[in-house]
Amino acid sequence: MNLYKKFMDWRRDNQINSFSENTFIKDAPDDRFLFTKVALIFDIAGACYSDELRDLAINNVQDLEKALLGTIPNTKTHISRSFTINQ
Repeated sequence: MNLYKKFMDWRRDNQINSFSENTFIKDAPDDRFLFTKVALIFDIAGACYSDELRDLAINNVQDLEKALLGTIPNTKTHISRSFTINQ
């Protein structure tokens, strides 16, 4: 089972809401949950479908020093979409 599927199963099983998402991002230890936190932030900020999040590659993310620019090249509507994550 890949890490993304584990994250989505965990999220569904725990019925995560916005309050608990914020708490999780702030309080969960990075050494154990860093990948899950990153996937959750990208899921929220990019309003990604599960397959878009799964197909996201490192070259789809640009560091703008004060923000990250994410680009989803293959969307359901076949139109590329971008979003930013401010630090």
